[in-house]
Amino acid sequence: MYFSGLGSLPDGLQHLFALRSLAILTCPQLLSLPEGFKYVTTLLFPEIHGCPGLTALPE
Repeated sequence: MYFSGLGSLPDGLQHLFALRSLAILTCPQLLSLPEGFKYVTTLLFPEIHGCPGLTALPE
């Protein structure tokens, strides 16, 4: 999926039980990830590049 000007990811990522790969590329307006992102335990291949506003990941 491609979203130009993405400022945030939707809530509810924790409900994607089979999510194994996620690429977030060149999203300078992205400031944070949803709190539920930390519950996506099936994610094996996260890739985050080109997101200078994203300074921390959910703990």
